[in-house]
Amino acid sequence: MVKVGDLVGASVREAIGLGFRKVVVASLPGKAVKLAAGLLNTHSSAGDARIETITWAAVMAGINGEALRKIASSKTVGEALHYLGDAAGRVMGGIIAERALTRLRKLGNASLEIVIFSDNGEVLARVGDHE
Repeated sequence: MVKVGDLVGASVREAIGLGFRKVVVASLPGKAVKLAAGLLNTHSSAGDARIETITWAAVMAGINGEALRKIASSKTVGEALHYLGDAAGRVMGGIIAERALTRLRKLGNASLEIVIFSDNGEVLARVGDHE
């Protein structure tokens, strides 16, 4: 296991370059949403599209009306997940994690997996090449 901090893209690229055959990226929701947005350096100085990205994912999941307005007005990913309610797992797994995986697959040829954990350690999503 290697802790990578904000330089997720560079770390995955380096691991692949060093010959790692499998890379698992474990993340909390905020970092995963940034990866889905294409921000492979997740430091705040590199950009922030978290709320826009989770709002897009909510639309893709069929969320609408007042819930969508609350998500789009959220100050944090945690707040947006609260408004997603029972759809949070579907949005994080079926949309955010898959989009992040697509972004990371462009970095090289390796078996990749993304696992997104909630703040309390619950697995919200697991996608990619897992056994």
